[in-house]
Amino acid sequence: MKVLVLGSEGTIGKAVSTFFIKKGHDVIRWDIKLDRSHDLRKPGCLDTILGTVDFIVFLAFDVGGAKYDVNSYDYIDGNLSLLQNTFTYIKKYNIPFIHTSSTMSNMNHNPYAVLKRVGELYTTLLGGINVKLWNVYGSEAVCEKSHVIPDFIHQALHSNAITIRGDGSEERMFLHSDDFSRALYAVFEHFKDLDKGQIIDITSGSWVSIMDIACIIKEIMKEDYNRLIDIRVTCGSMDSHNKRNEPDTSSITKIWTQAITLKDGIRRCFPSKGTNTDGYVNEY
Repeated sequence: MKVLVLGSEGTIGKAVSTFFIKKGHDVIRWDIKLDRSHDLRKPGCLDTILGTVDFIVFLAFDVGGAKYDVNSYDYIDGNLSLLQNTFTYIKKYNIPFIHTSSTMSNMNHNPYAVLKRVGELYTTLLGGINVKLWNVYGSEAVCEKSHVIPDFIHQALHSNAITIRGDGSEERMFLHSDDFSRALYAVFEHFKDLDKGQIIDITSGSWVSIMDIACIIKEIMKEDYNRLIDIRVTCGSMDSHNKRNEPDTSSITKIWTQAITLKDGIRRCFPSKGTNTDGYVNEY
């Protein structure tokens, strides 16, 4: 089957594309990082492939970690254009698809969350399936958009300390990108049998604090690098979420089970020994 992966070059997109290829599918990788002509904010961008694909995995979005500022006109306008153009293409060619949303989609204080909710509504109207991500992590370059686990690893390797924005008490559910890829593929395989328009939570189901993440990295630094590091907090609680959602895992657990533990997943995010990891250290 010819599968179009939108956002194929992100942390999740790379894992998903690789998994589908291993399963024997013809994957079309589509990402602005590959070619400026892949800019989904531009009307008609996807018409260049003339509706030749059999299935779409819609991962593309301008997104980043907690330090990435989403409160701007350009951020909202860009993602709205991306959603409108992509769903127009899906509707025009009537292509089955999976759309990736977020656990934050009902949190109206945040532009990212509101836009993800808009994507869910489009998906319901067009008969796709929404899969909701609960902090999927993996290896990624440390930059303005990078997330807590690679940021903490980078800090530990370069400064022998992890600085937490806040007191580390906020909790999240974390899932490695390889486990997520397996789960998303299971949804793809069972697509015809699943209720269209529904939301499927893909998550580990376990709440973990940001402080717990820092402590796991501290353990790995001691075990694998024989280095002791400090953990520092900057202030009181700083939680970007304004409500605590609970996932509904009744659908996904029928077709998928988590295989990678949190500690093993975090260990996989460390750079291979001997790799040059020079760069600036971010604070989460």
